[in-house]
Amino acid sequence: MGFPLTWVWPGARGDECCRTHGEKRKPPATGYLSMDAGFRGWLRIAMRPDVRRRSLKVALLVGIILAAINYTDRLLAGTMAASDYFKMALTFLVPFAVSTHASVSAILRSGQESAAARPEAGSVEE
Repeated sequence: MGFPLTWVWPGARGDECCRTHGEKRKPPATGYLSMDAGFRGWLRIAMRPDVRRRSLKVALLVGIILAAINYTDRLLAGTMAASDYFKMALTFLVPFAVSTHASVSAILRSGQESAAARPEAGSVEE
């Protein structure tokens, strides 16, 4: 089950809706990526320098620990096969992917929460 592809366009107004659903409804606050933003929007956030940097740090820390646990004996004995080096690379790739996914999900969630906290345009707070 995937998310429908939807971008909340900056400047959307009134009863305009996303092009995916074809229904008229008031869009949420404009100018942010909604939770159902689709793969391109997800990638746009995942490629941000702060997300990549954080994911790289996590991958290095967790990857080194996991590689040490799983491969130290073979490294010291000199019995590493080519497939072991490939597996070791995956040991670093998995934490990178998990950290990136967690960061993007948190950014999307916080964008929706902050948009929900903002008053609607034209409304008066009492």
